This record gives sequence, structure tokens and C-alpha cells, in this order.
Amino acid sequence: MTIADFTDVERLAFGGLIRLLVAADNQYSREEADALADLSEDLGADLWALVEAAAQHFEGVEQIRAAAADVHRPEVKELIYGALLGIGQRGTLGEGEQSLLDWLAQLWKLDEGGVPYR
Repeated sequence: MTIADFTDVERLAFGGLIRLLVAADNQYSREEADALADLSEDLGADLWALVEAAAQHFEGVEQIRAAAADVHRPEVKELIYGALLGIGQRGTLGEGEQSLLDWLAQLWKLDEGGVPYR
């Protein structure tokens, strides 16, 4: 599956969730940058473009969370969660990042622990 297979809602939610994850610890590490570059290549899309589109579309955290609730396809949920987990685990997974991942796993009723995409 690539980003081209996502709906517009799924793409915006993914971009918004990446934005929240990267901002969760108030720093953008080299490891996170490398993870995003690798994922962009794997998924056939510029993930920073998704983040920028989400920044233009959403006015705040609650709108991003609402968009995440509108993601329904299990394969998309698993890919997004795995990608976020993989980005977070490239560096040190901070409390804010873990909190976002925990919330998302609960929202989407994913198995505890999840598997990083990469």
C-alpha cells in the first residue's frame, strides 16, 4: 500500500498525526528526519508535503484528532500507526510521543504494542 491508495481524509489525518508526533517532544531530531525520508521513499510520497497540507487544513490538535477518528480502514490504521511508531522509535520515544501513540491505539482499537513500519 502507498499513500496514493489513501483517501484525502486518510492523507490529511496521517500528515496531522506526523505533525503532532514530531511536535510532541518540542524537538525534531536527525533520527526523525531520517525516518521521514525513508518512509517517504517507501510509501511513494513526500510526507513533509502531507504535514504541510495538514498544517494548512487543520486549525489545531482537536481537528487532527477528529480526522484520525474518521480513518476506518484497518490496513490504513495499521500502516499509519506503524509509521508513527517507527518514527518515534528512531530517537528516544518521549512521554508526549508515547501518549499520542497510546491514544491512537485506543481510538483505533489496535493491539497493544503495535509493530513499527520500518
